[in-house]
This record gives sequence, C-alpha cells and structure tokens, in this order.
Amino acid sequence: MINYHEFIAATFPVDKYLTKERLQSLFHRFDIEDTSTITSMNLKQAFTKLGIDLAESDLDEILKEHDVDGD
Repeated sequence: MINYHEFIAATFPVDKYLTKERLQSLFHRFDIEDTSTITSMNLKQAFTKLGIDLAESDLDEILKEHDVDGD
C-alpha cells in the first residue's frame, strides 16, 4: 500500500512543473544568506515558517540523506 503523499509523488509530472528556473527559485528561498548552500539552520527557518518544528536530529538526517557529495 502507498499513502497519499507517496501517490502524489509517484503521479506528479515532475518535468512539467519542476523546471530549472523553479528549482533555482526554491533553492534561493532556502539559501537565506545567499551562500549557495543550504544549512540545517536554513532548513529549520524554512520549516518554522511552515509551522513545523523539527528537532536538530531530524534536520541533520534531512541533510545527510540529500547531500549526496557531503559538502
């Protein structure tokens, strides 16, 4: 079985909506200090704006999972 979020992810036409320009715009929303990087603090601020309070361990896990080159 899959849940709603998994269903949306599986059926969302990524190539239609996630253009290079939109991805760059989204990246810059997270990169608050304009350093060309997204830190755990940047993630915390972004999630807080959405009303989501994540623990440091959760933020670290997000970065660990998605920072493929470890920088």
